Amino acid sequence: MPGLYIASTRPKTGKTLCACAMGVLMQRQGLSVGYIKPVGGELKLVEAGKGDAGALVVQEVLGQDALPEDLTTVMRHSAWGQLGSCPLRGEEALGRIKKSYAGIAKGKDWTLVNGSGSFPAAGQFAGVDGLTLVQALDLRVILVETLEDGLDFDAVLLLRKHLGKRLAGVILNKAPTSEIPLCRQWLAPYLESYGVKVLGIIPNEPELKVIRCMNLAYELGGRIVAGNSSAAKLGIAGFLIGSMQIDGFMTRVRDKTASAIIVGGDRTDLQLAALCAKGNCLVLTGNISPDELVRTRAEKLDIPIIVATEDTYTMARRIARILEDRKFDDMSQINRGIRLFDESIELEALLAYLGNGKAPRRHPDSPAPRPAPSAKKA
Repeated sequence: MPGLYIASTRPKTGKTLCACAMGVLMQRQGLSVGYIKPVGGELKLVEAGKGDAGALVVQEVLGQDALPEDLTTVMRHSAWGQLGSCPLRGEEALGRIKKSYAGIAKGKDWTLVNGSGSFPAAGQFAGVDGLTLVQALDLRVILVETLEDGLDFDAVLLLRKHLGKRLAGVILNKAPTSEIPLCRQWLAPYLESYGVKVLGIIPNEPELKVIRCMNLAYELGGRIVAGNSSAAKLGIAGFLIGSMQIDGFMTRVRDKTASAIIVGGDRTDLQLAALCAKGNCLVLTGNISPDELVRTRAEKLDIPIIVATEDTYTMARRIARILEDRKFDDMSQINRGIRLFDESIELEALLAYLGNGKAPRRHPDSPAPRPAPSAKKA
């Protein structure tokens, strides 16, 4: 029952989505898959107990039914207040994780262990950092590294030094489409010259970053007063603040149509300008409902309007935080992520490389994966 640790040198690189996609595609090939996220970051309360929000979603997608405390044993600092106590630590925490892992991995062809935060530091507060878990559970490691803000070569190569043969390789995620040929031409060979196998290059997909207007309203504690029919369809990938002259404001809105436009509830002129430019959503601050002219125009254009209670500055900070901490719970985005993974990673070759003795069987409804050119160079 081999285990694979999905890690990254920095947070928010797509580890959870990659673990979910890999698990689904393994299952489609006839393999039984276990899943565990020992250290969680975002607490979610469910009927069965308290667990990590993202891990609970992955477990549901994979059809696993482990108890939340077995799925995630230790929660990071941000959840301590909701837990009402400090987490387990030291030998007690590690012992619980080893027991949970053994139970979930029993009888499985593969067990995926979802890392949290930055590897290997995450979990150090409880004595269960990445290197400790990899050694204790006898895992191999796949790094999921984002190219969105540049690759940290030194961090990856240092982990290669510490992990040795335990490092299976790296998945380069969120690669700008225009840069993928260059990545295949020089980045992959460069990493592989240091013994870091490039397992695939996944293109950047803006759709995976958006939040639906309906969900944004819920997160803000606001109410939708127009455009309800499209609130579940339109996605928000950024925001603009409407606190300028109309001419400059119109130019910025047209350049960023997938943005939430934050406007004072008393600025009818800017609200109408934003609607004319067909922004995806208006967020009116100050708990001021829109003028009837604005509301009628929004209904005609099917553009949602959210009325929020806080001021513009507070709303901007909250939306920025919501977009940064985008929740892993939208099934359409999860399915899109699985398709991207399948198109970018040659899973059968990866499993053979990892030494799995069972011959994989492709699911009849699963399209054949496109081989990653970089993976063939090693």
